[in-house]
This record gives sequence, structure tokens and C-alpha cells, in this order.
Amino acid sequence: MTGSAAKARLYALTLLRYRGRSEKELRDRLRKKGYQQVDIDATVVNLRDSGFLDDKALAENLKRQAMTNKLLGFDGARRLMQQRGLPRQIIDRAHAMGLKVYGGTLTPFQAFLPGVYYTSDGEAKRQAVNHWIRTSRAYDAVIDFDRAIRDPDNPARMRAAYDSGDNLHPNDAGYRAMADAIDLSLFNGQASGRRVVAAKPSSTQAAKPKAALCPCPP
Repeated sequence: MTGSAAKARLYALTLLRYRGRSEKELRDRLRKKGYQQVDIDATVVNLRDSGFLDDKALAENLKRQAMTNKLLGFDGARRLMQQRGLPRQIIDRAHAMGLKVYGGTLTPFQAFLPGVYYTSDGEAKRQAVNHWIRTSRAYDAVIDFDRAIRDPDNPARMRAAYDSGDNLHPNDAGYRAMADAIDLSLFNGQASGRRVVAAKPSSTQAAKPKAALCPCPP
């Protein structure tokens, strides 16, 4: 591949280096970047033939994550697959395995690569997703990681005491605060109804966070 097609492939490989993406996702990102359709098609074919782009493998990986990550759950896996344009039959296969679904809110990242990774549009989407997670009653319980580690004076940013230094990933104290936001009774089979777990505002607070039952059927 040469010229603009080679540049498109290099950009696509850069995207894939950060995480797996579906063909639809990759096409959308290349199109948004301004590459011509002929270069996008050539890039997708090349990456598919090289094994870098595999929708079936990506969907299977999401299914495995759903099996081991109770906070994602199959509803979360289904939404991810739908957003990434992955086959519906794989979504149904994942959901049919039937695990209890707990939702976790998205944590803040305002200071991470402003204008590149963090954007006002991305923050608006994060807030919208978190609002849906908290209020949709789609989950058996919601664990509010966002509230656990956000800066109370600037909710779009992580609390400095919980920042690992890159403004994106928590440090040990931050992960401890996230862990403390989880009501362990969610995993002992005694819970009934859909619940929202309220995170304690700081690691210095001694009380264990409580899970509030919402007035809705299980």
C-alpha cells in the first residue's frame, strides 16, 4: 500500500493498538478523519486479511469479558456489540448465558490529553451514559464509580488524591475507593430488587457505602 492508503492503514493500526475495534468502528473513524472511501476499503481489506481486524474474534472477546466481569454483564456486552456493529446472533448467544447484571458508571478523565482524548463532546456523552446507567433501572444494581473518585469541585476530573499521574487511571487509593463503592452483599445472592450503590465521598470516611433499593420489581 502506498500514498494515502498507506497513511490510512497506519492511522488504523494506531487505533487498533489502543483497543480492538470492529470493522464498522474503524470505517467510521477513518471516514471522520477525512480519508477517501477507496482508501478506507483498501485499509479494511488489508487489515482483515492480515488478521488485525476480526469482528467475530472481537465479539467472542466481549462475551468472555461479560462472563468474568460482573460489572459489565451481558446487557453491557450487548450494547457494546451493537454500538460496534457486531453480529446480532453473537449478541443473543452471549445474553442467553444469563448472568446477573451490575452496571458501573464511567469515571472522569478531563485532564487526559485535552482536545485529543478528552473533548467536551466526549464528556457530554459520558454524562449521558452515566445518567442512563443510574436511572434506567436496566441493571440489578448500579455501582457509582464516577461518584467514588471524581473531584467534588470539578466532577469532570478525577480527585487528585486518586490520580495515578496520567489523569486517566486511578492509583491504589483510587482503586480502593472504587472497591469500597461495591456492596459485597450483591454477590451473596441475598439482594432483591434493583439497587444503586452510593459511593462514599472520600477514603477517609469510615462508613461502608450503602446500597439503596429502588422502588421497582426485580
